Amino acid sequence: MLRKDLEWLLEYKKLTPESTFRLLSGMKPTSKFGEVFQYNNLTASVAGYIGAHVYELAGEPGKAYHRAMEKEIFKPLDMRNTTFDMEKAQHGDFASPHSDDIDGHTTLIKMEQNYAVVPFRPAGGVWTSALGDWSHVNNHWGIPIVHHGGSLFGYKSDWMIMPDAGMGALLLTNSDSGGSLLWLLMRRLVEVVHDGRLEAVASVDASASNYRTAAGDWASKLAQHYVSAPLGTITVKKSSDHTIFVFDAAKAAWQPAKTTTAQFHLSTPTRRSAA
Repeated sequence: MLRKDLEWLLEYKKLTPESTFRLLSGMKPTSKFGEVFQYNNLTASVAGYIGAHVYELAGEPGKAYHRAMEKEIFKPLDMRNTTFDMEKAQHGDFASPHSDDIDGHTTLIKMEQNYAVVPFRPAGGVWTSALGDWSHVNNHWGIPIVHHGGSLFGYKSDWMIMPDAGMGALLLTNSDSGGSLLWLLMRRLVEVVHDGRLEAVASVDASASNYRTAAGDWASKLAQHYVSAPLGTITVKKSSDHTIFVFDAAKAAWQPAKTTTAQFHLSTPTRRSAA
């Protein structure tokens, strides 16, 4: 299945775990089974909720999934700092999300958009620390590596070990720009453990020099309106200080005709450090 995230990213406030099945039911495969790899968050979400239903037949999918993960995974592995509860995770010592502002400076961003993953949490959305993460096995540069990355707005992470060497590394970043370091950390680990050709450091330097963000007068080139049959319309409002995208899903073909709007602001916010 092709990746199809915009519906739930834009309309998450009125979606539930059951919405996973409705959204996925409207999709069609674009290849034969096993022919190509395509990442799709909805398929992962459905798999998790099916497992939750098997685990607890009468339970609401979201709550049943929580209970199953807590009892069968988190507690046996002593993952005390791991939860799907967004509110619980944001109490005490937690890392606030960061991204680039319109001038290309790393700045604190709001947590709100990350709540989009809540109705689809088997596909992601787990909060954890250096004491716990997820894994699967891949083969890179001819070496078995167990790893899994994570991504939300303002957060990028990867956890990796080399079973044959008994060594691993974990990288947790609270910035979108941190994503450029994930693959390079894995490469550097291979170089250190297996005396590989030195490429990671030079790649970090190249990545830093090539890193660019949208800036300048790009907003002046945007049209006032954009229309998508599946998603609805976007109106672009501009001022001297802000560029605002107003999403109106009233005309979206994938949901009932009910007006809902979401606004996305691009501006230069006051810079402040995470608490």
